[in-house]
Amino acid sequence: MSLKIQDPVIESSMEEIRETLLQRILLSILAVGLIFIVVNFINEWILGSIQMTYPVLILYILLLIIYGRGVKIPFQFRAYIVISVLFATGVVSSLTYGMIGLSILFYVGASYTAMLLLSRKETIWWMGMSLSIYLVIYSFWVSGILTYGFSVEEYSVSITTMLSRLVAFIFFVGLMIFSQWMVNQFLVDKMNKLKKTHDELVESDQRLHLQYEALAVNREALKLKEEQYRSIIENTPDLIYALSKNREMVTANSAMIRFLGDTEESVIHQPISKLAERYPLLKEMHRHVDKIMSSNTPFQFVTRVNDEITGNLRTYHSVITPVKKESGELNLLLFKHHDVTELLLKDEKIEHLAFFDQLTGLSNRTHFEQVATSLIEQNTKIFAMIYFDLDHFKKK
Repeated sequence: MSLKIQDPVIESSMEEIRETLLQRILLSILAVGLIFIVVNFINEWILGSIQMTYPVLILYILLLIIYGRGVKIPFQFRAYIVISVLFATGVVSSLTYGMIGLSILFYVGASYTAMLLLSRKETIWWMGMSLSIYLVIYSFWVSGILTYGFSVEEYSVSITTMLSRLVAFIFFVGLMIFSQWMVNQFLVDKMNKLKKTHDELVESDQRLHLQYEALAVNREALKLKEEQYRSIIENTPDLIYALSKNREMVTANSAMIRFLGDTEESVIHQPISKLAERYPLLKEMHRHVDKIMSSNTPFQFVTRVNDEITGNLRTYHSVITPVKKESGELNLLLFKHHDVTELLLKDEKIEHLAFFDQLTGLSNRTHFEQVATSLIEQNTKIFAMIYFDLDHFKKK
């Protein structure tokens, strides 16, 4: 029953079943053996020749000692003792009763028990030795070296002889049925565990499949959002770019690249200190980097720089935002410059229209009153005011 098993769990289960078999076999031999000894003693006492009972009784006492010591004795040693007792009982039966005794059952029982408890090699050895001893003793009976010390006819028709054979038959048949039942039960248990494991794996596979599908959906959603954000950033006229903790430009949108009048390859992964030497806008931003990184708070201001392409002076509303990791550590600095040049020009034009006459370019009444009120409130100078009322001044 000894096999090369790779799985330590199955190997442990096999050791457990071998130990259980050994205990059950030992207990069965003690129970049935006691009945066998009593019946055989009565049979031999009736025949007037007590030859087999005493040696078997010694073997029985040896088994009692082994059973009493239990698992304190190594498994291999206990197994050899049990097999040896069965084998020795067969030898005693062969020497006492020859071919009319139960010796063949004990030889078969010893070999079968070896098959259950020991390795294949050891089982073959026990089978070979049992057959050899059986043939040798048989030759002694055939040659007349061994003879019966009792009436063979009386022994063969004795009720106690029949009972002793019946007890031995029940024991050995029961041993085979019980051992086969244990092996079958072991296989059933393993199949049930295997089915349970298979069901758990199927369930896990289904859960993983659902999780994978959910991840795929989330991945597509994230990809769509990323594309949307990228599209917004790439199509906005604002100048947007980011610096790493090492003060290197890690990304820039198309508007920023066009504003610099350069290529993406020439600015990405370049330190801000180096880029500041080439671009006035980045030179202005470089002055604020250390302060933003140390304060780790957003900062906004107005910047005036010349356009790298047209050379015209442009005004930008600049915002620098620290981007943090979940741990709170600084990850990036995000820069956004919104061109407010046209908006400021419109504001100046509106202000001019509010305080100056559009045709003559002279201050209107609102502007005149504002200046007069301011001078009066200051009360630091003496001034005179002349008021002209010209009729039809704007007519040709």
